[in-house]
Order: sequence, then C-alpha cells, then structure tokens
Amino acid sequence: MPSKLYYWVDHTTSYEGNSGVQRVVRCLARELRAVGEEVVFVKWNDEFQALARCGDAELERLARFDGPAAVSQEHADTPLHLNGVDLKSTDDGGDQTNGWLIVPEVTHFSRDGCEVTPALIAYAHYYRLKIAFVFYDLIPIRLKGYEDIRDAHRQYVEQIALGDLIIPISVHSGEDLRSYYVNDLRLPAHEIPQIHPVPLGEDFVNRPRAEAVEDPEGGPIAIMCVGTVEPRKNQVMLLEAFNAICRRHPDLDLTLNLIGHTHPKVSAAVDKLVSANPRIRQLSYLPDEQVVELYRQCRFAVFPSVEEGYGLPIIEALWFGKPVLCAGFGSMGEIAENGGCLTVDTRSPKELERGLEKLILDRDHRMELARDALDRPLRTWNDYAGDVMGALARHTPLRRVYLWTDLTLQQPFNTGVQRVVRGLASAFIELGIDLQLVKWDDDRHDFAALSQADLDHLAKWNGPDGLRARPLARDFAGHWLILPEVTVPLRPADGSLMDHAHHLGLKVGSIFFDLIPHKMRENYPPGAMRHFYDYWEMLSQSDLILSISKAAGVDLDQFYRARLGKLNNVSRRIVPCTLPGEFSEMGKRDPAAAATRSSARSGTGAGAGPRVVAIGTREPRKNYVRLLEAFKLIADERRGGGGGEIQLTIVGRGGIFPDLEARIQELNGQLPNVTILDHVGDAELDTLLTQADFTIFSSYEEGFGLPIIESLWNGLPCLCHNDGAIAETAEGGGCLTVDMLDVAAIADGIRSLAFDGGTIERLKREIARRRIKTWEDYALEFMGDLAAVQPRATRSIEALPANLPEPVESLAPPLLSICVTTYNRAEWLRHSLRRILDMTRAYRDVVEIVVCDNTSTDHTPDVVREFEGEENFRAYRNPVNVGMLGNLGVTARHARGRFVWVFGDDDLMIDGIIEDVLHGIVNHPDIHMVYLNYAYTHFDKPADLRDVDELIRSATTIAEGGPNRYAKQLREVSALNENLFTAIYACVFRRDHAIMGYGQNIKGQPFGSLLTCVPSSVYALNALMDKPCYWIGRPGVVVNMNVSWKEFVLLWHLERMPDLFDLAERQGVTSPNLDVYRLGHCANAANHARQIYFSASDEVRANFSMERLLERCKHLDEFRERQVPMLAELYREAWKAGRIDQSSEPPPEVLFESFGLIAQVRETVDS
Repeated sequence: MPSKLYYWVDHTTSYEGNSGVQRVVRCLARELRAVGEEVVFVKWNDEFQALARCGDAELERLARFDGPAAVSQEHADTPLHLNGVDLKSTDDGGDQTNGWLIVPEVTHFSRDGCEVTPALIAYAHYYRLKIAFVFYDLIPIRLKGYEDIRDAHRQYVEQIALGDLIIPISVHSGEDLRSYYVNDLRLPAHEIPQIHPVPLGEDFVNRPRAEAVEDPEGGPIAIMCVGTVEPRKNQVMLLEAFNAICRRHPDLDLTLNLIGHTHPKVSAAVDKLVSANPRIRQLSYLPDEQVVELYRQCRFAVFPSVEEGYGLPIIEALWFGKPVLCAGFGSMGEIAENGGCLTVDTRSPKELERGLEKLILDRDHRMELARDALDRPLRTWNDYAGDVMGALARHTPLRRVYLWTDLTLQQPFNTGVQRVVRGLASAFIELGIDLQLVKWDDDRHDFAALSQADLDHLAKWNGPDGLRARPLARDFAGHWLILPEVTVPLRPADGSLMDHAHHLGLKVGSIFFDLIPHKMRENYPPGAMRHFYDYWEMLSQSDLILSISKAAGVDLDQFYRARLGKLNNVSRRIVPCTLPGEFSEMGKRDPAAAATRSSARSGTGAGAGPRVVAIGTREPRKNYVRLLEAFKLIADERRGGGGGEIQLTIVGRGGIFPDLEARIQELNGQLPNVTILDHVGDAELDTLLTQADFTIFSSYEEGFGLPIIESLWNGLPCLCHNDGAIAETAEGGGCLTVDMLDVAAIADGIRSLAFDGGTIERLKREIARRRIKTWEDYALEFMGDLAAVQPRATRSIEALPANLPEPVESLAPPLLSICVTTYNRAEWLRHSLRRILDMTRAYRDVVEIVVCDNTSTDHTPDVVREFEGEENFRAYRNPVNVGMLGNLGVTARHARGRFVWVFGDDDLMIDGIIEDVLHGIVNHPDIHMVYLNYAYTHFDKPADLRDVDELIRSATTIAEGGPNRYAKQLREVSALNENLFTAIYACVFRRDHAIMGYGQNIKGQPFGSLLTCVPSSVYALNALMDKPCYWIGRPGVVVNMNVSWKEFVLLWHLERMPDLFDLAERQGVTSPNLDVYRLGHCANAANHARQIYFSASDEVRANFSMERLLERCKHLDEFRERQVPMLAELYREAWKAGRIDQSSEPPPEVLFESFGLIAQVRETVDS
C-alpha cells in the first residue's frame, strides 16, 4: 500500500456547512489518519492547473464538525510536483505509481464546475497518481427537480469513468452507476473502471450510542424526521399521512418534529400542511446538540425518502436506539435489513400511512425494533476507512485481459508452468476481470476461444472451475495478451504470435521463467536449443516481460544484450514479478505443529532420527550427488556414535541422465537411511511432508525455487542455496542458506537443522511471521505492472465549435495566445515581435500576443514599449530571473487563449502560418495540439539584419513535412522531423497542456535528464501520443541554431537525443526515421566521447555513460563498424587515466563483451 495518500478537500475547506458529503469527507479523513496512513490534504491550484497542499486556514476549516485535527503541512499552496517532497518526477514520466489520490467530494461543486474534474484526472495520471472517487448517487440525473445541476452532474459522472477506481457509498448506488454506464452511456463493461462499493460508517464520534430502550408507557409520542425537505425526501407525503392519523386519533398526544431546510419547490405545500396541524413542528436547521436531545426524547424516526445514495438519518436514529420507518428498497433497504427498521414502500401513500400508524399505536412492536436497533452491529468510520484502504489494495487497473492457454490444454499433467496458468486464471476471475481465454487455431491462423472440453481440462488441478464456453471478444485493440507459457516449440510454428497480436492492437505481457537451457545447454539436444533460442527471440518482442525472480530478469537482460541487435529498450521492459507461494489446494500449516524429534537433534536417545524430504527431478542442476555425498559425510561421522540417523526421502522423476542416475544409485546403496521415490501421489507426498522435520532443496540453479515455498507453506524449514533466484526466495525467512556447490557446507547445514534445536525453532518462528504471496497478490501485482505501461485516457475540456467561418468569428477567451519568452536579445525581439504583430493583425479578435521578459539587463524593456497600444497585446517582466526553462512555465500561465504557442525571441514567423494554425484549431475542435515543421538559420547578427524576408527565404527546412493533415494520434506524425517536440516554437499546445507541459519540475543538473532540457518533449511523448492533432507540413517558423547552451552540446548528442528516441519508441512511435536520427547524432560519437572524458567539465562527464550509448546504438551498422572500435580504444584509455567512475562503470573488456561487441574490438586490435 502507498505510504502517502493524497486527499481532495477543495470544496469542504471553503464551505461553511457540514452536508452529508462533507461529513463523509471529514470522517474518512479522520479515520484514515487513525489507521496509520499518512494523509496529505490537497486542493486545486488554478494558476498551475495542479494539486497543491492545503494551508493552515483551510485545515482549520476541515477540522470543524469532528474533522481531522489541524496539523500544519509544509509547502502549502505549492503544486505537488514542484514542492520537492511529494510527486516524484523522472525524465520520461516513469512507470512507478506515486500512490493514490482519493476524491471524496462531488467535484462539480468545486470552483469552475465540471472542468476541474478532467483537469484533475489528467494531472493525477500524468504524475502517476491513481485516482479513486467516492461516489454518492445519480439522483440529479434520475429524478426530476434537479435540472439546474443535471448537466453538470451528468458530465461529472461521465468524467469519473476515466478514474482508476470508484467507491460507491452503497451497493445500490454502485449497481445504479454500473447500469448507467452500460445502459445509458453504452460503455463496454471492460472500459468501466472498477466499482467497489463500501458502505459508510455508522457511528457518531463524541456521541455515545444508546444502551437501553427508552419508550416509557404512556405519555406524548414524539416522532423525528431529519433531512432536507425536498421532493425526493417525500416529507409532503409524510405530513399528509400524519395529518390523516391525527384526524383519526384526535386523543393521541403526538408531535412530529420536521428538521431540515425546506426547498422552494415544496415550501408552499409544506407550509400549508404544517399550518393545518399544530402537532407538527417545523424546526429547519438546528445545532447538533439540539438534534441529539430531540432524538433522545422521540419514540421513533421516519425517513420517507424515495431515493438515496445511502441514508445517513436512518443510521443516526438507530445509533440513538430509535426504530425507523423507511423504504425497503435501494440503499435504505440495505441499511434496514440488519434490524431496527419497519420498511414500507414509501412511494405509496397508503403504505406510508399504515406503517406510520403501526409505529404510533403498537408500542410492543416499537420496543422490539428498538431492541433490534441496540443489538445490531453498526459499522464504524474506522471500519469504513479500513475497507476503503482494502478497496485500494484490491484495485484491478485492467478490466479485461486475454490469457494464452494453448500448451496447458494439451498437457495431461500439471507442471510448474501450468500451475501458473491455472493459478493466474483463477485469480483474475476471482478479482472480477473479464478474462478471455485463448488458444491457437492453426487452420484460421488466429486466436480462438476455448471449447467446453478445454475449459473442463483447465479446471483440473485447482484451475478455474465452473466456466462455460463463450465466443471470444474480438475487439482486441488496447488490451493485453498474457503469455504465461514457454511456447517451445513455437506456436504458431512460424513464430508470428507477437506480430499477430500486435497487428490486432494487443499488447503482450510475457512471463519469463529462466535461462536454464542456455546456461546448461550441454544437457539439451541441439534441436531443442534451437527451439529455445527461437522462443527467447520471440519473447524479446513482448511489450512487457515479467520475470519470475529478479535473478531470472538479470539473466535475460544480459542474454539479450549480447545476442540481440537492436535492444529496443528491452532492459526497461523486463520487470520482476515473483511467483506466489500459495497452494490453494491445501491450507497453510502452522510450523509449531510440525513433527519434532528433539532427542535425535540433541544427539542422545535411541529414537528415530530427523526426517527430511527433498523434492525435484533428478537432473544435474538439482545437485543430488553433492547432497548424497554430504549425507555420507554425516553418516560416516555418526556411525557408532549412537542416536537416531537422519532419514532422507528424495521424491522426483529420474532416469533422464543415465550417468548421473548411476552415480546417485551408487551413493544410495551406501546410505541405508535414504529412500528414492520416482513418483508419489498427492496424498503420499502430503504424508511425507507432514512427518518431516525440514526439507532440503539442493538445486543451485533455478528461475524461482517453488519447492522452498512449498516447504514453508507446510510449516517446514528449508535448507537451500545461497545465490541467485533461490537466495531471493529464501530471503523472507524460514530458510538456512549454504553454498550448494560445496559438499562440506551442505553437511554443515544439515547438521545445524538436524541436531541444533535452536536453529530449527528460530526458522519456525520466521515461517510463522512470514507472509507468503497469494495468487491474488500475484494477479494484482501483475496487472499493476501491465497498467504502468498502458497509456491512460484523459478527457478533453469542452471542445470548440466546429466549422467556424474564416476569418474566425470572435470567441472569448482568445482562441490562440502567441507568447514570446525573452531574455537579453532586444534586437532579435524587435524583429520577431514586429513580425508576429503584423501577421496576426487581421485575427487580433481571437489572437492575443504576450511577451514575458525574464528580467533582461539590456534594452529589452525599451523594445517592448515600442509596441504598447497594440490590440490584444500584453507584456510582463519577471521580478527575478527564473531561468530559461522556468520562464516557459511563467509565460504559459500568463496566456489566456484556448491554445498557447510559445516563441523564442529569435524565432521568425513565416507568412501564412497563422492561417494554417487557426485553420487546424477551428476545423478540428478535438485536437490537443498543432505540431508544425520549421526551418533554420545560423545568422546571428540581428542588429545588422535589414531584410527579414530574405533571411527567411534562405533558411534550410529541417525536413520534408508533406501536406498539412489531421492525425487521429499524435504518434502518427511525431517523427516527421527530428524535433520530437524539443523545439517549443513547433508546438501549439492546448492551454491545459501548455500549463502542465511547461510547468513541470525542471530542477536538477542542466541536461542531466530530459526534463532539465526539453520538458515539452517529455510531456508530449508521455501525455499526448494517443491524442488527435493537426500537422502543418510546410515550415512555419525560422529558428536560430546559435544556441546558448553550447557547453552541453556533447550531452545533447550522446545522451539526451538518444534518450529521446528511446522514449519515443516506448510510446509507440515506430518510424524508421528514428534510427536515421540516432545515427546522425552518434556519427561522431568517438570524437564527442573523447571531448567528454578529457576536456569537458566534471558535471558533463558525470552525466555521460558509455554503457548507455552502446545499449542505444549498437544495432546501427555504421556505428558498430566505424565508432565501436574507436570507442573501445578510447574507453580503455580513459579507464587507465582514471577519467571513468570505476565504481559504477564496468571494465573495458567486460563492457564491450556484455554487448556482444568484443569481436569488432578484437578485429580492430589485431589489424
């Protein structure tokens, strides 16, 4: 679970009252703290379009009405991503979550209404916050009388479908929301976020619960009705029923206390009914203390509402031990079913009147209901907070997955791989995932659904039970195919599985088990090895590879480095996701109940010795020869020494390796206390484990080490290897690790477990404390890893009207802001600004011009003053210099337009581009940005510039851009030039994107990461790749290539641009142009690297890695042939000269050999 929760209180901290929603906000916040969570209270920062911590005044308001105690929060009002303590940033957006944002308010009541909701979701997702919305009800949509907020509520409900988790306050509310999404909005079920109802808390802090029934015989009968008086609350029908009863029973001493503000729509009817009956007291709003006193005095309460998200007044009455008359349907029926309530159909006047009369006249029934109210358990707000945290923990970010089961359906047994297939399938189904099980159809060369016979076979060995055959959902695009099998030989045989999946729009997540066949290839026939190498090559095309241990992942990464040409970010695509240890077919055993043979362990007595079990096939890596040799050492030592001998039983298939088998049998013949069993049934194996004192897993090479976990599950300590994946599995406790390649060390370990009672008891205590990963844990972690690389949608803000005539009709706010960021380039600014103003003059009704001076020390202010008085022109000067990148954010925040186009002060607008940009914005209202081509010049004497048009005509176009066009996804046009959004002048962002993109945390070493040099690229590639855009192919701007950051040019070529191309490929940009661009930047790599090692500054050298350069460029033929030999020689020279950090970089031979490049290096040396 996250160590920090972000908690939205934007409306509650500015609202004076304490409505039902505010009560939930306060109670949940208070109890989340009480259960030990670190809660950060946040609000919306309009200027930065970002979340920010609340200040003291806001926290004081939150603390009212029994809210959480006000505790000052540092960095109040500063956006979370800029305050240095909250949201972690990486240069590419990263793939690790920053935790959860809980939104317990209805956000369309905040600030500017609905628009905050999509902005909030976009911000949360960009900064890797998962977002959970507490959902109340659909009442404004479902019922009449809420027309003033219906549209806002409808938009809000649609927008929260883009969140990660929705937590309705009742089962009824959750079912109604799901129905609305499916039946009204027609959303496919797998596109609806997880909906996890959690009923609210039912206790009232600082108000003791009633302990006895208070309903004295005789005396006045007071009745309570609490809640806003409005149409759906149905108080008018209640008053009519009450008046009718009073007319029938004039002798009864009755009082009805009506507490709550009255809605104008019912005020006339209520006033008329109240004035007709003096027994009705209309009390409007009362302080809590008076309400509590009235509850204590009343005989029962009535809650006549016909629709609620929950029904807190029912719970409130039950808390005070009072019976309640309420509806028996919806959320009110959920509350009533646990006792203390008389339920009726509150929509029926007769039923409501009949129920009311019964509770007035039948004291015995009232008493019975009151006793039920006192006896029923009531959930606390602490329970609610715990269940909310449980909902976060069980969140399933993917609603549909496809699971490959092809080989499992053909196997008549249940290997470790098949166990994973079955266990994962069962866990996905248990978590409510739409699981599409698939196999391969050779005839159709396509995925196929499983038959009923297939499903029945899959159900064996604790597989998913009770499934019925159904057609395969063929809307594959955007979903994941999980490949949990080792498809050796390949299925399909031509190796096209990955290509086929990707062609259908599926992403592929593969489980990787181990490289044992490669590491021990002498034990495998050549034909089998060819199949394995084909499989591993296919596996490299997976979008994510989930290794079953860290060690297995490291092995695979090193294997790919040496054998693959283009690595395609494979290191980033290998993620450890360790297997579970749960054996669902049997309960976990208490280690205290395991057999104990203390006399044998102490070396005294004549009883039977300790019993030991070793499980695993008899093959070389399982290491049984050394294990038996260790037993022989111990047996020789103890021969004639008295005491029980150790009893060892080896269970596993043998005979596969004849020479090995002969040696094992030879040793077995010398050890009468060793029994070797080829195969045992489950029952016999269970008996062996039940009688054992500990187990030994003698293997020295595994991808995971399942027998270790099986031992711990059975409450038995395990002796195992101290390296690799086996040591990883042992880390959690309950294991004694030794070097299984050392016979003496194995013998020492056996002695310790067999004869040292303290050791085995310590390990048992560790087993008792150790939490073993379940299949549900594994499935949740698995889906979290997949979701981390799955782009999440963000809803657009309100679209612009389509097909506006040109010239564009006036819109407010401005359609486009053209913003110039400037510092100490007064003469360039004069040329640039004059040209912008001239070319936009015809469109100044919808285009504004903004200049932001970053505290220039030259005559920039004088130049700006020359243009004062221009229509829709504004200028700002920063009080302090905020840096080049910092001024981009300041400039964007000054903009008011729907789209923001930031220019440098030396950028020159080309004729016709303003019309192209406006055309794209107006005629394609769904776009998120306009992306344009550009040209460049090296001219840098603005004071001498007399003919700007001639300079523009002589500029060099960066790339042939083709025609202007609309693109459904930005990734389609991203690589049409080398820019990749690094150049701000080529990016016309929608305002929300401009504020977020230019407002990122850019602190850090300049050019030490992408964020510290090209934040616009980081944002566009991480947030906008799947968004529509408009591409302008002809150059729109001429830029000056005389940059101000020449000291970092070496890093730009060898680190940042290769870094950027990698990021683009990870985000689905597949253009072959990327390798052309890579080669352009590394064509002079050896010379650049020499400058870095021997003449550049320490800060530049510290940010360069030869290892990263080789990883990114080794697949380029020209780089490999021309640059690698020189780079190897240079690296050796720099290594000897101490110019390389030898604590973090590998030695020369190791480095180049790890990438399979040693041959090129040796050829050069030899020549």
